[in-house]
Amino acid sequence: MHMRRLELRRWAAVLFAAVLTVGLAGVALAQSVNYTTGSIAGTVRDDLGAGLPGVTVTVTNLDTGLTRTTFTGKGGEYDLNLLPPGNYKVVAELPGLGRSNVPRTTVLLGNTTRADLKLAPKVSETMTITAAAPLIDTQQTGLTQSITSRQIDTLPILGRDFRSLALLTPGVTSASYDGAITANGARPLSTDYNIDGASSNNDFYGYQNGGNRAPFTFSQAAIKEFQVIRTQYDPEYGRGVGAVVNAITKSGTNEFHGSAFFFDRKASWAATRPLVFNTNIGGTTYPLRVSDSFLAKDVTQPGFVLGGPIVKDKVFFFVGYDSMTQNQPVVVGNDMRTYSQFLNLTPAQQQTALSKIQSVVGAPYEAGLNYSIDNTLKTYLVKFDGNLGSNNHWSLRDNITRYDTTNANGTGFGLNQTNRTDKSYQIVLEDDAVLTDNLFNQFIAQVGRDQNPTTTRYGGTEFRINFGTTQYFGFNDFTPSNADEKKTQLKETVQYQWKSHSFKAGVELLHRHLYDVFPRYAMGSFYFGSLLNFVNNTPSSFTQAYGPNNGDVSWNTDLWSGYLNDSFRVSPRLTVDVGVRYDYEKTPRPTKNAFPQYPQFLSQIKDDKNNIAPRISFAWDVMGDGRAVLRGGTGKFFEYMPDILMANPIQGISGALVTANLTCTTTPSNPCPQFPAILSPADLLSHPTSIAFNTIGPDYQAQNATRTSLQYEQRVGDRFSVGVSAVYSKLDHIQGMKNTNLVPTGYSLGNMPVYDYQSASNPNRPYPDLGAHLEVTSGEKAWYRAQTIEFHKLATSDSKLSWDLSYTHAQSIDQDTNSRSTSSTFLIDPNNPRLSEGPSDNDIKHRIVGDVIYQLPWGFEVSLVGFWHSGFPYTNGISFNCYPGCSPNVYSLTGQPNTTQAANYTPVFVDGNGAIIDLTQANGMTLPQFSAFLAGQNARLQQRNSYRQPSIYDGDLRLTKTFNLHNGINVQLIGEVFNVLNRSMRVVTGVNTDSFKITYSAVTGKYTITKYTNYVNGKALDTFGLVQGYSNEVSPRQLQLAVKINF
Repeated sequence: MHMRRLELRRWAAVLFAAVLTVGLAGVALAQSVNYTTGSIAGTVRDDLGAGLPGVTVTVTNLDTGLTRTTFTGKGGEYDLNLLPPGNYKVVAELPGLGRSNVPRTTVLLGNTTRADLKLAPKVSETMTITAAAPLIDTQQTGLTQSITSRQIDTLPILGRDFRSLALLTPGVTSASYDGAITANGARPLSTDYNIDGASSNNDFYGYQNGGNRAPFTFSQAAIKEFQVIRTQYDPEYGRGVGAVVNAITKSGTNEFHGSAFFFDRKASWAATRPLVFNTNIGGTTYPLRVSDSFLAKDVTQPGFVLGGPIVKDKVFFFVGYDSMTQNQPVVVGNDMRTYSQFLNLTPAQQQTALSKIQSVVGAPYEAGLNYSIDNTLKTYLVKFDGNLGSNNHWSLRDNITRYDTTNANGTGFGLNQTNRTDKSYQIVLEDDAVLTDNLFNQFIAQVGRDQNPTTTRYGGTEFRINFGTTQYFGFNDFTPSNADEKKTQLKETVQYQWKSHSFKAGVELLHRHLYDVFPRYAMGSFYFGSLLNFVNNTPSSFTQAYGPNNGDVSWNTDLWSGYLNDSFRVSPRLTVDVGVRYDYEKTPRPTKNAFPQYPQFLSQIKDDKNNIAPRISFAWDVMGDGRAVLRGGTGKFFEYMPDILMANPIQGISGALVTANLTCTTTPSNPCPQFPAILSPADLLSHPTSIAFNTIGPDYQAQNATRTSLQYEQRVGDRFSVGVSAVYSKLDHIQGMKNTNLVPTGYSLGNMPVYDYQSASNPNRPYPDLGAHLEVTSGEKAWYRAQTIEFHKLATSDSKLSWDLSYTHAQSIDQDTNSRSTSSTFLIDPNNPRLSEGPSDNDIKHRIVGDVIYQLPWGFEVSLVGFWHSGFPYTNGISFNCYPGCSPNVYSLTGQPNTTQAANYTPVFVDGNGAIIDLTQANGMTLPQFSAFLAGQNARLQQRNSYRQPSIYDGDLRLTKTFNLHNGINVQLIGEVFNVLNRSMRVVTGVNTDSFKITYSAVTGKYTITKYTNYVNGKALDTFGLVQGYSNEVSPRQLQLAVKINF
């Protein structure tokens, strides 16, 4: 706490010094833009180059008639804020000096467009000046990239989700796990989405509004343009630990316009990939079988958008409808009846197994091998906006999305499937007001709701069987479930311009009411370690939950924010921003403590009050002509983690749902019920030491990042720019899950401590009357640095050729790359996150990305998107199993329960020279012997993620032919090819990322250690590091055809 105070004082001193040094200087108006608007600024000069004061400058939106007027300052400078992005005419007029105009210039979202004018006394007619394209904003201090409406409309997008174009931004990548957008070394959850100025985040799960399952939640045809903000020092922008995707929807204009479209993608048009890799191993070629998760779909996407005037120059409308229907046949290759465990059964036992499955589930086994995933998406948008005179612009928009899925549990075995509906709406009101010549106000309000009710498709108690692979059957343990989030947001920003200063102040409230239905395991779940055990009805373990109201819980969360900023011009060429943001969130608490013997479960929950984020930045117009800018800054950013992290603690601490994990035996004292029966509530609660629970740690708080950036950007010609930049970010207080109910053994394996594999029954554990305990903590760190070089030729409506190209070199280090783990830990050692420190799972050393749009003769247009990046990292691991006699769910060599892959597969050990130790020499050893064996070689864990996957590249192509008809109507025929070269991006799969396999028996107290092998044609082979799968980033070549009518 002392260090925290020192840090705050240091930041306060920096801000005060900056204000004191330059606050009184300044000779020109400063500017500020926000989430939904842009601005036009410039200087009016005479024919000798001197600035002209008192000139009337009027800008007019060419599409809506919105008009704003201002007067130049003493140096001839002017600035017009709160302008909706679009095309404008700029006129300067002074009696005696005539009139000058820029007939057309473009205002981009979040940018300032420069439009300088000249008045000459000898010229009686209007002087026309051609404005340069808005390539460089010399007053922007952060790092942003604009994706224009032309790019959104023209570039090939598989699935037609505009967000995928965010990956055109240097320094922004897709995550290795789920392909979500990530930047600045942050987890994908830290990407902040804003649409029309309002938060468009699903704050329960940490995704965009509407969730991450729907192909899109806003129609591509409804998005006007958007920004990807890598770093923004204006404190109005909160939640900036990762990237910010800031978009606005289209609006109506004074003319009716719109389009109707139909996109079609057939499964039969998709290419296929080899399912066998013939691989040379030790001089012999072996067929490595590949499990390809890609399944081609039949996809259709009809829709339309329409906009126009209700009252010319005053009120407009815009409506849109978009949809997608997908049909994906699934054929599961893992047929239990072909595995050795099944074939080794007698015919009678085989029939018993199959009959038993059908009796419990209500469907034959083969029904799980062939089924169809059917998806239907519908999204609607209605928007009204208008001008109240020349000083007020308002808009009201609603977006509704519904996504229904049959068999929603992925492409695995089908007798444990679910049906799910993701539905959401978001109503946003915005009002921009020019109150006086130097006082401006923006008000944004939203009301929204997100839901995802999920039900099971099959009945009967859930069970899973391990017969060489594991398949699940029966009532899905995740159902019935629904995360119902109701959201209200209010945001008020006031901006005041005084001399060289533009002061901005704002407050924001984000209120969420969450109702969580998640009675996981309420219907019970059995685990059978083998097929024979299933036939003999001898399960290995059993899990069941019980709670009043079936575990349903609800809570409210309020996030209060306030921000102050001063953007001022130290000189006509130098802009400095100094600001601070404060966020406060009251941590939700359970309504009661069902464990009164542990009052700390409630008392240690702390409200997060210390989120003070100072920021300072600058932009320097190097030559004073708007053609080169040096910008940089440093500041602090905070980000709250998803509310789902609170669900389990609130549910468990309050006693709303109690979960017991039981180890089954064949003795009379067996605690497990007879399959498929489940326990009564009384029987379940009679096993308190088997109860697993989560709590909120005393250090839980918002994660934060301290980030510094520097960029130089140079304009070359009219529409071309080049830039270089560097970013450094240190992230702290990152969320993790910590196992706490463990008992140290006093032994370590190398530098890794080992906890009792039977902690659940060890009376010395911290909570002796309870089972596994996971605590939500904020004790992890991460670091990120990147350097980029980028080239742009701006894509506007009149561009014949436009393109973007960038290269990023980056390094991302963290201690855990989980997104939002709620029931497991990723740490190798719960008490030492540094032991897990290494390259992030999302670390990409090198990345090149680009796009091209080129207008050809005779109505043809071609566009291309492509990327290449070096491979993601992976760990050379040790596969571990603890059986028999271990505590439930102990899957880690460290003795931790409830671990995920990062902790399950402990890195290999290396000796003092860095060479990998052959652990098979320790086969049959006890823990003390194994510990001494490694200590004798000065062993330590190899760094996590020390190995690299192969590099990945892809290219997508679109060809459009436009037929111009009468009255402004045209028809476009579109063909798109994704993965044009049909390159198969091969990767090292999990089965080939392990070097050793260890099994510990708590009965004998010994380790069984072998080399990890992969059986190919009946032969055990060492396949570590061999490719045997495909990257999820790149699918086989697919073709999409479309027709589009524009008017």
